[in-house]
Amino acid sequence: MRFSFIVLVMLFLFTFSAETSYAQETGTFSKIKGWLTPEQDMEGPLPSETLKAPFAKNTQNAGSQNALMTIYEAENGSGQSGDKDIRSLDNPHRNPEQIAVWANEAASESLNFSFSDLQTFGSVLRPYFSDRGMSDFKKFLGQADIVTIMRNNNKELTSYIESLPAITKKGVSDGKYKWIVEIPVMISYTDPEEKMNKAARNQSQKLLVTTQLSRTSNLKRHPEGIMIERWVAKANK
Repeated sequence: MRFSFIVLVMLFLFTFSAETSYAQETGTFSKIKGWLTPEQDMEGPLPSETLKAPFAKNTQNAGSQNALMTIYEAENGSGQSGDKDIRSLDNPHRNPEQIAVWANEAASESLNFSFSDLQTFGSVLRPYFSDRGMSDFKKFLGQADIVTIMRNNNKELTSYIESLPAITKKGVSDGKYKWIVEIPVMISYTDPEEKMNKAARNQSQKLLVTTQLSRTSNLKRHPEGIMIERWVAKANK
């Protein structure tokens, strides 16, 4: 009788523990799923259309173009280069190399994470993305089934930027200086315990990430004075 009672108690504790664990996992996934859902008010023109926005024609001569390569490191948006006041949002405040490096950092930060990281991922990415850009990024994660693959196979997402991002277009649109930047990247699904073993990356895909970057005056959220407005990722053969 006593033995049967002990068995029943152990069975109850095991069942309770399993249900608690399942509830915690389900609750965590619900929170993550909620964050991954793009904002409804972010609907609008397709990213491919926005990324082709007609920027103002760049009338700078070769000399002023070269000048862009040697300016900047302005503090809090103050300072000038020649006759260009970089405090004005319709002028660039970083040179092309700095823009490429920033885009590289933003893409790397966005494409290296574990499933558990998603609980706080929004705050990590907030300095890099506008609300619209974040919505694009969430759609990308959903359409590519990235989070589902990670969760179902206990994988982490790692990425490798294959070459320095390339600025394909730049100019003024809607009163702000903007850049179209293409980033070639390879993403891989990796077992956490084999993260450093490249041979263990059994699922890899090459992507071309096209971003639209824009200057912003919201330095509290975007300390570098720049943000990702649009994010489009396509297979890159």
